[in-house]
Amino acid sequence: LDQNNAILTMNGVGTSLNAIADFYTNLTATGYFKNIDVSNAQDSAGNFVFSLKAEFSPPRTATPGGQPAAAEGN
Repeated sequence: LDQNNAILTMNGVGTSLNAIADFYTNLTATGYFKNIDVSNAQDSAGNFVFSLKAEFSPPRTATPGGQPAAAEGN
């Protein structure tokens, strides 16, 4: 795993293209990554070596007026 500012680059091995696609889908579903780019190649052992580059972009949750949410009392 390498990081250059908000850009993460990771290399890995998947047992199938579907496994790599599931990983991509799960990263997207978190809402923390955008501009995800995956490249795939099959190695001699039948596994799939991949390189993935993504921009880390955590979702922003704002409260109205920038005030913290009120705690509920008993």
